[in-house]
Amino acid sequence: MIYTKIHTLEIELSSSCNAGCCVCPRYIQHNDGLYLNPHADLNQHLTADVIRDVVTGFPTANNLKVDLIGTVGDPLSNKNIVELVDTIVTHKPDCIMQIHTNGSLRNPKTFSQLAELMPYHGQRKIVFSFDGLEDTNHLYRKNVNWSRAIANAEAFISAGGNAMWKMVKFNHNKHQIQEAKKLALTLGFKRFQTSANQSPDNLIDRIIVNKENILTMHKRPPTLADGYEDDDPKELVDPGTIIEAQCEIGQYVHVRADGLVFPCCMVAGSMVDPTEWIRKDSMDLMQLPGDWNNLYKRSFSDIMYSKEWSAIKNNYDSDTPCYVCADNCAVDHDKANKAYHVR
Repeated sequence: MIYTKIHTLEIELSSSCNAGCCVCPRYIQHNDGLYLNPHADLNQHLTADVIRDVVTGFPTANNLKVDLIGTVGDPLSNKNIVELVDTIVTHKPDCIMQIHTNGSLRNPKTFSQLAELMPYHGQRKIVFSFDGLEDTNHLYRKNVNWSRAIANAEAFISAGGNAMWKMVKFNHNKHQIQEAKKLALTLGFKRFQTSANQSPDNLIDRIIVNKENILTMHKRPPTLADGYEDDDPKELVDPGTIIEAQCEIGQYVHVRADGLVFPCCMVAGSMVDPTEWIRKDSMDLMQLPGDWNNLYKRSFSDIMYSKEWSAIKNNYDSDTPCYVCADNCAVDHDKANKAYHVR
C-alpha cells in the first residue's frame, strides 16, 4: 500500500494536441524532421464516468490538488472539457485545480464557460503556456495560432477566470520576458511565471534558423529509410541508489488519457519513449502488459488497493530500481525543475 490519502491527481484528459513542440513525447525529432511517435496513442479522451470514478473512488486530502495536464496532449483537445471540469468541482468543490494549455484550442465560449467554474477568488486557474510573444511563441510551440490563443485567454479573463501566463525561457525569447510580463498584466493575467528549459539548449537552438522553426512535420513515424534507428545504449542504475519517490511522499497519482493509472507522469511518459529498453524497464515496473491498471477494466479503488500497485513500491525500494524512478527521484538527481508534488 503506497497511499493513505491522495494529495495530487494529475489527469491527462486528452492525448490529442494541435501543437508541434519538438521535445514533446508525442513526436520523435530526427535530423530536420518531426515525426509521429508510433508508441504513443494520440487520440484518446477520458470520459466523465472515468473522472467521477477517479475523484470519488479513493480517499483524498481536504486540499486535493487536481492538475489537468498532458504527457502528450492538451486538455482542451477533449471536446467535453467543460463537463469534465464540472464533474471534478461538483465532487471536490474545495479542490485546488489548474488546467495547462497552449490556449489555441476550442473557442472563447468554451473559455468563458470554464471561467464560471474557475473564478479568480477561488483556488482554480488556467495556466496558459505562452513561450514569448507573437513573433516567438510559435518557434517552439509550432502550429499554435497566437491570435486565437490570446482571444481565448481574453475571453477567460473577461468572464472572471483566474489566468496565469507561464513562459519557458529559451535563448530565442529570453529578451522578451519583461515585455511579456507587461502584456500579461495589461490583459488581466493574475500571475506571470517563467521556468527553465529542461531540454539541452542546443536541441532547441539548432532548429531556430533566421527566426523560423525549420523542422518539417511528418504525419508518420520515422523509418530506416529516413536514417532513423533506436540505437541508444542502455543505462544502468548505480548500485546503492536511494529513491525518494515523489509519488509516495507527495501522495501523487497520474491518470493517462487512455485510462491507465501510473504513479507519476514520468513513468507514464516513459511507456511511449522511442528507446525500447526504457519502455521495457517501465513496463516491468508496471507489470505490463495487462489490464490491472486500466480504468475501463477496473475501478480506481480496485487499482489503488491492488497487489500490483503495492509491488511498484517494492521495485523502487529494491537494489535494482526502475531506471526512470532513479533518473527522476534519486536523492542526488539534478533535474532543472524538481518535482513539486511534495508540499
